[in-house]
Amino acid sequence: ARDAAADGLALGQQDDVLTANLLIARAEANEALGEREGASRDFLAALRINEVLLDAVLGEEEAP
Repeated sequence: ARDAAADGLALGQQDDVLTANLLIARAEANEALGEREGASRDFLAALRINEVLLDAVLGEEEAP
């Protein structure tokens, strides 16, 4: 799972749902393998992407 997620991320990363999900998949695989630092780094990166996406959606809702 970790290698498949890494392969997907190697194709390019954007602030989008696909990238966030690949980061989460890799983080969960790293966590299962006991690689806490890698898992933490990927979970944080996914969280930041989700925050950007949420801000974009909320900003659209507030626009007149």
